[in-house]
Amino acid sequence: MGMHIIACTSTPKTTPASRRLHSSFPSCPSSSSHATHATHANAMGDDEGLLPLEWHAGGTTAQLHKFLGADLDILAVFTPLTAATRHALGRAEFDILARRAQTPAAATTTRSRPAAPPAPFLVNVSRGPIIVQDALVAALKDGRLAGAALDVTDPEPLPATHELWQLPNVSITPHMSWCFEDYVEDCVQTVLAENVARLDKGVRLVNQI
Repeated sequence: MGMHIIACTSTPKTTPASRRLHSSFPSCPSSSSHATHATHANAMGDDEGLLPLEWHAGGTTAQLHKFLGADLDILAVFTPLTAATRHALGRAEFDILARRAQTPAAATTTRSRPAAPPAPFLVNVSRGPIIVQDALVAALKDGRLAGAALDVTDPEPLPATHELWQLPNVSITPHMSWCFEDYVEDCVQTVLAENVARLDKGVRLVNQI
């Protein structure tokens, strides 16, 4: 793929079996597991979990910070919103990400001055409150982040007067990264039918958020 993929999950994925992406509802291509919060493997194109060359556990702040310090070019956020992940990315985390842009790389622009790698880019397609939005704005403005692609914000919809709309290095979409061809037929209707049946039985629903 021309890139080095590093994964960070809430719990350790130390075996090939644990790295597989399982869905609690296999007939829905994009179904999220209520147990693992993982996207169905067929929708990701990596049913064995082989694309990541490194796996990190991010269940604690120290573990998350170690992952963020792994010289990332792009940080893509896919985590569910929980008490543990709310505001997981704030000023301290953006400071850690930005260190790569302050460290000379192997390549040089001149014989005497090493070139620093570019600042990292942030992608959030999960939930807006995972990020401290004021801290995000500050990092985008002062160059700690090169830019951001945001499919989610806090709040939604983002007020028309919010500063994020004015930043030239930000792209905002209306919470639509979940959408794909035949989504309603293949996923929504199937999950709806399953959950109606589960309601009648008084059992746990699938895809709860």
